[in-house]
Formats: sequence, C-alpha cells, structure tokens
Amino acid sequence: MEDFLNNQEKETYTGIHEVNSKKIFIILIMLIFAVLLVPKYSRTLKKMETYTGPKKIQIDKLGNIYINMKKRIYKFDNEGHKFLVIGKLGTSSGSFEKYIDFSVDKNENIYVADSKYQKIYVFNREGDPILSFGETGTSKGKFKSIIKISVDKNGDIYVLDIVNSRVQAFSNEGKFRWLYKIETRILGILGVPDEIVIDKKGRILVIDTDVKILYIISNTSNLLKKVPLSGCKFSGPGGIVATDAFNNYVIADAYTPYIWKIDSTGNVEKLNLDFLKKEKIAISDLTADESGNLWVVDEEKFAVLKINPEGTVHSLKQNDIGVLLKDLESQRKRIMQLQRIYLFLIITFVLMSLVLLFYKGK
Repeated sequence: MEDFLNNQEKETYTGIHEVNSKKIFIILIMLIFAVLLVPKYSRTLKKMETYTGPKKIQIDKLGNIYINMKKRIYKFDNEGHKFLVIGKLGTSSGSFEKYIDFSVDKNENIYVADSKYQKIYVFNREGDPILSFGETGTSKGKFKSIIKISVDKNGDIYVLDIVNSRVQAFSNEGKFRWLYKIETRILGILGVPDEIVIDKKGRILVIDTDVKILYIISNTSNLLKKVPLSGCKFSGPGGIVATDAFNNYVIADAYTPYIWKIDSTGNVEKLNLDFLKKEKIAISDLTADESGNLWVVDEEKFAVLKINPEGTVHSLKQNDIGVLLKDLESQRKRIMQLQRIYLFLIITFVLMSLVLLFYKGK
C-alpha cells in the first residue's frame, strides 16, 4: 500500500514538474519574443524623430523658400520646385542629428547652428560647405546651448546661446565681434531668451517669453530699447517665433494659432486669423517675404501656409513642397502604426507571461 502511495505521489510530482517545465518554457519563449521586439520599437521612436514636418521656414530676397524638415534643409524656388538639399540622414559627417536652426543671407548662403556639436556651419548657394566655427564653452566665441541664429544683410552672424543667456556676434568669416548678456529679472524670474531676428533696419531683436520683453539691440551691442510684451499671452517659454512684416514686429506663440502685431512702442494687436484656429494650426515657425506675406509652418500637420497682408491664406499642396510634405506625413503614419503594433505585442507577451506565471490551475 505504501509503495502504491509512493508511486502515486511520484507520478503526481512528475506530472506537476512536467507542467511547470512546460509553463516556464512557454514563459521564456514569450519573454524572448518581447525582448526581440524592443529594439524594433526603439527604432520606430528614432525614425519618428526623423520623419517630422516643417520646423522652420525662411524666404530669401529672390523669393526662394528654405524649409527645415527630416533633419535636413530643403531649398525651393519661388514656385515651390525643389533644387537643393543640405544635410544627410544618419549619424555620419554632414548630418544634423539634433536640434538645428538656420538663417539665409542676401547671397543665398545658408547658416546652420548645430546644438549637438555647438558649431555654426555655412554653406554657399550650391550647398557646398565654406565655413565652420564654434565649440562648447562659456568664454567668448564659445556656446553652451545654441538655440537660434540670424544673419544680417552684411552676412554678420548673431547666435542666441540660451544656457549662457547671451547673444554673440560674429563677422561673416566667423570672427568674434561682441557679446551681449541678457540678465533681466522680473519678480525674481531670470529671463531666458527664446528668439533672435534681424529687423529691416539691421537691429537685433531678442525676445524673452519668461519676462515678456522684446530687446532691441544695435549691431554694435548697444541696448536701444526694451519693449514690454504684456499684451501677448504666451503658452510657455521656449516656443516663440518672430519676424518683421507689415511695418511692425510680428510674434507668434509657437504651437498655438495665435499671432500678434507689435509696433516699436509696444502696442499690441492680435491678428484675426480664423483659418488658423479653424484648422487647429499650431505654429512651428513663421517668417515674411519681401512682399509682406507671412509664411507659417506647422510641424505636426505637415503644413506650409502663405498669408497675404489682407489675411488670405494659401496652402501649398500642388508643388514639390506639397508632394514632399504628403510623402513625409504618410511615412510618419506608417511608422506610427508599426510603433503601436510593436508596443501592443510587447505588452501582450509580458502580460501573458505574468498570467501564466501566477496561474495555478486545478
């Protein structure tokens, strides 16, 4: 009788052991599948950074259009036909891996500020590199965190270094000229400059959304005026874009549809652009051309819009700009779908493993 019980216990133990072994095997297989999917999911995240809409737009004196998207700068003629691309995809030399800003001079030279290497690159009208300078640091001529760049009609370069909270000026050959430190405090808040542009008189405009001040600085580093921006309700710092149009300064609260027109005394007038609100346009950047038209881009909606002085909005869809935007948007949607599938499978495999691990059965 004892032998029978012992045999029965052995069979039961063996059966339980086999079941547990199979369960552990299945759990391991599911976890392996989940782990193998993680790199694929990570790659989709990196691709999402690349396949984005337009981040910045510039128009030169001839009406050529420059747009920063897909970590590159595209140049189009005034009809929207593409004829130049600056920057490579990937991490090799000549690629722009992190945040970049750019500006264009009267000779169609393109100035690119690279926040990863804290360098300024200059390309000629054919897209060939002709100059580079800059390095990480806090002394004169060095940068800690480049956020914006602007170029005047003489080709002199003005760089906004947000961490050092200062503007630095360089000649068109990259030689350091001067430095202006921004140290304004209001109610204990230290200002952090967000935007720099050159107006039609060659003055440097620096805008700070924290303390709501527009600094007007001469091209010899003298502070000419501080214009309060109390009439502008910014959604937050670091998202301001500006240009000089309609004989006024035009400021947009980035990632919203709101644009203000500001005169030299600080009088504020909100532009009534119902189209932007209706279409839920979140402005990534804006600029103005020689005819006084405003150009607005929306990174999330893959939109490039031209707004004439009467407020009529034209959407660019039929030319090379529209084709490129449509292609980028469709690629981004495919990547997002893959991303969701990978994430769903990873979560499913992990949850099934946990359920199986704690399932006792009867």
